[in-house]
Amino acid sequence: MPLLWLGWLGLSVVLAPRSLGAHWRGAVITAAGFLAVAYPWLHYITDHFTFGATWEQWTIIARNRQTMGQVLDAWRASGAGAAATILWRQIWLTWLGFGVLPDGTYRELGYRGGGMLDDVTATLFVIGIAMSIPWWRRVRESFVLYWWFATAVAGGVATIDAPAIVRLVGILPAMALLAALPLDKLLRAGAGSRARTAIAAVLVAVLVASAGWVNWQTYFVAFANAPFLDTESALARRIERLPPGSTAFLLGRDSSMTFFYDLFRFNYPDRRLQDVPDPAHFLPLHQPVTFPLALILGPTQVTLTRHLRTLYPHTEVTDDIFTPENRLRFRELRLKPEDVAAQTGLHLTVYDGANAVAVQMTGDPFAGHLDIPNTGTRLHWQGRIYWPTDRPVTLTVRADTPTEIRVAGEFVVRANAATPADVALSLPRGWQPITITEPATGERALSMAIKSPGLTRVVFAWDLNPNPVQEGLTAVYEEAGQPALRAIDPQLNAFADYPMSQPGNEPMVRMPFAAAWTGALLIGTPGTYKFDARGIGTYSVRLDDVGLVGAASGPSVTNPAERVSYAERTLTAGIHKLEAHWACPGEVSTVPPAQGQYRLFQMYWAPPDGKRELIPPSSLVPSVPAEAAG
Repeated sequence: MPLLWLGWLGLSVVLAPRSLGAHWRGAVITAAGFLAVAYPWLHYITDHFTFGATWEQWTIIARNRQTMGQVLDAWRASGAGAAATILWRQIWLTWLGFGVLPDGTYRELGYRGGGMLDDVTATLFVIGIAMSIPWWRRVRESFVLYWWFATAVAGGVATIDAPAIVRLVGILPAMALLAALPLDKLLRAGAGSRARTAIAAVLVAVLVASAGWVNWQTYFVAFANAPFLDTESALARRIERLPPGSTAFLLGRDSSMTFFYDLFRFNYPDRRLQDVPDPAHFLPLHQPVTFPLALILGPTQVTLTRHLRTLYPHTEVTDDIFTPENRLRFRELRLKPEDVAAQTGLHLTVYDGANAVAVQMTGDPFAGHLDIPNTGTRLHWQGRIYWPTDRPVTLTVRADTPTEIRVAGEFVVRANAATPADVALSLPRGWQPITITEPATGERALSMAIKSPGLTRVVFAWDLNPNPVQEGLTAVYEEAGQPALRAIDPQLNAFADYPMSQPGNEPMVRMPFAAAWTGALLIGTPGTYKFDARGIGTYSVRLDDVGLVGAASGPSVTNPAERVSYAERTLTAGIHKLEAHWACPGEVSTVPPAQGQYRLFQMYWAPPDGKRELIPPSSLVPSVPAEAAG
């Protein structure tokens, strides 16, 4: 809006130089006031004039929805007639949007499904424009007309399709003033006698009351009782209903559905919102949870519900249904902190002097005191640790008793009070098996830290999981033909997107890249399994060295289509070799893309005795045993 104000000032200079010359002091004061008000706003949205992520978010619509680009393309391809047709269509569409556009095209602007204004105000507004046109040379009187015209062109005509409220919100004061002109004229016409004054006042009161009544019914009655037409408002309402102090995570990427982009305009001082661009690595949770926790699953993630309820059995599920189409927009799952606590730490087996099991439990291996029987002589911890990086790091272990730690089944670390251990390790990112063996003592001290140049990350109980079974597939991501990242991906549920997530919470890789997964599919129930894969880009999946599903990339590199492929396979119980490849399309564009551009690759199945879902981690094995491979 400050830019539109600046445009109006320039237009005033052109249309009324003599008037400006007579009032140059006021013009200077106005310009100075404009700069004083606009500078903090410009300083913020331009990322301190570095034009980074915030600038991209504020200008994303302007950069990607310009009518002028279409007009120029049509001019070059088909001549002036085709260009004029596009321009006229947008002029007419913008003009109709102020009052009479049908079929809900302007749902973003008017909740009643029509134009921006109610019928009474729209009529007064058109009359007001007609009244102000003869004043176009008189700057003081035509100020509002210029204001409306500049905003309508920049926020309506120059943008593709029906203009959005974020581009036209600054026009509202001008429309209100233009609609008030006929009322003012009516009151002036009634001056002169009591009867005429009374009649004029009654007419104005009836018109204002009618407009107020229509707007009250539209916005505070009908709209309040209607379902939200847009996902952003539904998400905002869902967040508002969370208990104070809650944290909400949005898993995956569904079109432009991100907390950062959709809800960055809202202020939730007592709630924490975070996008999860890598949902496969999010579960089991490996962060402290002492607060109400909600997970928001978009349509691509809803089949994670069964897996989540397996991990956290007391999870409460609520669906947001778009009523007119009976379509699921997203699903909210509220987790219980006690369920999350049961999935943190390691499984502990306490052995007595005869090497018999004295007790088994889930606990925190870094706790100073353990509630175990006095007969216990040896502690054996078992489970998994979430390894945060595939880069070379140093694992530092401090222990006050002779302690042996085995990571990933092969790396052994020994430490005691006299000799702390510092061991160089390089492991794929993801869940890695870990065991800890130590003598049972009353009070104990054990600590672990993962160190890399310039960073030390202390390992806590929430970085651990008591399930000792390694799950998922071995993944290698490549950029420019070179390995860029190694990981143990719990699922084939991979995303890459334009950088819309908050700094420090980005996906593992950025486009373009290629990924390959190897491992095995673990079949518990023999029978016929239905598979389907969905992806943007080129992908293929082989099972037992035979092609299962696959699809080639579409013709468009900047906006490729999602492709789905299906297969059925009768499988025996046991291990089946699995390989998957995914190639993200090349450079998205030399121009930053519009919101909603993202890439995904997912693999679903429907077992003989179950429903369709993302293949769960418990059915994937990172490596194929030699006997199965043979």
